[in-house]
Amino acid sequence: EKGSIEVSYDPRNRPGSFNKSVMVRSNASNGTTVLRITGKVEEREKTLAEIYPREIGSLRAMTNHISFSNMKTHETKTKNIELVNDTDKPVKVGFYRTPAHVKAVAEPEVIPAKGKGELMVTYNASETNTFGFASHRIYLSLDGSSDYRASIGVSATIEEDFSLLSDEQLANAPVTKFSDISHDFGNMKQGEKKEHIFMLSNEGKSDLIIRNIRSSCGCTAVAPSKNVIAPGESAPVKVTFDSRGKRGRQSKSITVITNDPKSPTNVLRVSCNVET
Repeated sequence: EKGSIEVSYDPRNRPGSFNKSVMVRSNASNGTTVLRITGKVEEREKTLAEIYPREIGSLRAMTNHISFSNMKTHETKTKNIELVNDTDKPVKVGFYRTPAHVKAVAEPEVIPAKGKGELMVTYNASETNTFGFASHRIYLSLDGSSDYRASIGVSATIEEDFSLLSDEQLANAPVTKFSDISHDFGNMKQGEKKEHIFMLSNEGKSDLIIRNIRSSCGCTAVAPSKNVIAPGESAPVKVTFDSRGKRGRQSKSITVITNDPKSPTNVLRVSCNVET
């Protein structure tokens, strides 16, 4: 007599070639037999929603964020995002609450039904008064609406350009020196606050300017005693950690940006264990 063995293969989410084995064991003299199935699964065509997964109001895009990465203070950069109108009517694109140093243009201004367009964003770092990481949002007015959900995130890390400094200027530049770069508060009760002073010294020959200080969490407050430190002088930078709403091991960072050409960015860290 004869029998049959039915083998099935589920191709779902498995595009490309496949080679699978099935081991059959029996009480026959040659009790083990290996069966093999091979084939190639053709990738299904992706839907528009899969290609452009981000909803921007009535439009769609591959991403809803533009990162300009590192930019010098004199630089201007432009990046584009493709916009898709998957509706049955044209959509007019406008903008509101756009930062002064960011310019946004839609081309075309009216994206036809089932059509595509481009959002061109230009970031002018020279018009910002920011150093370090900066993030903003561009709000799109679609057919005159003002839905805050129709927005694009824009970010950049603004760096001071020291490349044009002469050898003499570099030799007379400020030099950053911290007394310590990390501090552990130990065990803290939930809701308790603790402070630590990081001493910042200028070991250079010209004024040390604190361009920006940013903490990684709103629970960490930073207060420098002054933003300009003369050569040979020091200034305390007070860091306060608030354990309210925290539990377990905590580690937070504070980024200090100065006009020191050799070490413009310094990262301080505070840590603790919050007991509940």
